[in-house]
Amino acid sequence: MATAFDADLSMPRDLLEGSIQQVLLLMKNDTLQKALVKSDLKQKLVAIKEDEELLNELYLGVLARKATDVELTRGHSHLKRAASRSDAVEDLIWVLVNSTEFVTKK
Repeated sequence: MATAFDADLSMPRDLLEGSIQQVLLLMKNDTLQKALVKSDLKQKLVAIKEDEELLNELYLGVLARKATDVELTRGHSHLKRAASRSDAVEDLIWVLVNSTEFVTKK
C-alpha cells in the first residue's frame, strides 16, 4: 500500500495527481471507512451548528488548512441537500480523504 502513495516531493503540489491504484485502495478500504465514520473528527464536526465553522474545521482537520470560498460554497450546498447532517459530514470527510491534496500531503 505504501508504494501506491509514493510521490515525487520535488514536483509542485498542484501538479501531483492521484493514481487509479490510490483511488481503488481508498475506495475499497472498509477499515478506513469504518474508522472515519466513528472518528473523533466526525463527532466534533456533527456537533458544530454553524456551517462555515464546520467546513473550516473539516478542512483544518483533514487538510491542515481552511476551506477556500469555492469549497465553502460547495460544502454549504452539500450540507443543505443531504438527508442528514451526519451523512453530509461523512461524505465531506470521505471526499477530502480521497482527494489528491490529502494523498500527496506529507
